Amino acid sequence: MYERLSDGIFLEAGGTSTDISVVKDGRVMVRYGEVGGHKTYLSSLDVRTLGVAGGSMIRVENGKITDVGPRSAHIAGLPYEIFSEKLENPQMELIAPLKDDESAFAVVRGQDGRKVSLTLAGAANLLGSVPGGDYAYAKDTENARAAWQALGDALGVSAEEAAKQAMDIASEKIWEIVSRLITEYKLSPELLCLAGGGGSGGVVVPYLGNMKNVQWKIVKNATIKCFVRVIDRNGVVTLQREGLGAVITQKRKLKEDIDTLFEETPAYGTIGEELPPLYAYYGEKQLDLSGLTARDQMVSVLDAEFDILPDDEKIILLAVR
Repeated sequence: MYERLSDGIFLEAGGTSTDISVVKDGRVMVRYGEVGGHKTYLSSLDVRTLGVAGGSMIRVENGKITDVGPRSAHIAGLPYEIFSEKLENPQMELIAPLKDDESAFAVVRGQDGRKVSLTLAGAANLLGSVPGGDYAYAKDTENARAAWQALGDALGVSAEEAAKQAMDIASEKIWEIVSRLITEYKLSPELLCLAGGGGSGGVVVPYLGNMKNVQWKIVKNATIKCFVRVIDRNGVVTLQREGLGAVITQKRKLKEDIDTLFEETPAYGTIGEELPPLYAYYGEKQLDLSGLTARDQMVSVLDAEFDILPDDEKIILLAVR
């Protein structure tokens, strides 16, 4: 079973940006989409995206850290300092990651010419806030400390203080969105939980939670909560629902894989746990099983529908809310 979040804020952090969404009563919140300021009345997942994540670069102006992101090591085409070999005699430089950017983003160059980006992942590891065993965790932080000390020397502070300044700025930017969502969805601050997912969840969430005195957790095997839109070859939307899970299988493994899908994507109705609505796709056809509530009914319909198909026919099973 996947670990689930009942109430709180889900932050899925990657290398360049973090997607922030609300989970309330176990459901991801949605809102009407807008085009040109006009409501479309088509529901879409309410996700706020911020250009702050594990690979975010540090902006330095007039001898101070002034911002974190939206540029990242990925955009600049540079390795993270925390996952690179230690540089000898590192010196801080300011670069323009993209052609039209200002030269205001901190990197460190070693005496051998190698250059690495200072990142939020490096700062968090240096400060010891990334949980051990996390995807973004680095056991050896001496490479990051040497790189951040090059920035610290330019600022007149220690490596740890420079890292803390960067983490504080990034966390306040994230918290601005989180606090807005708390207000919009009337979440209880006392019951609030920040859940981190993605490759850099361990970079942003633990530090933010501790800074704001809010409980947090890193969601293992986090279910990707999204809206699924199925469009046929003529551009017609045939399905738009909140996705719970999917599996690509073959006719010969259909019963085995449908049971696995149901185990990992339970839905909850007025009578307790029940099977989620199911759709099957094969070739260019869509089979709607959403009106069936029993596993045996679904399997019987699938068996009849797929009777003449070869055993290796590819079939996609999609569970939705």
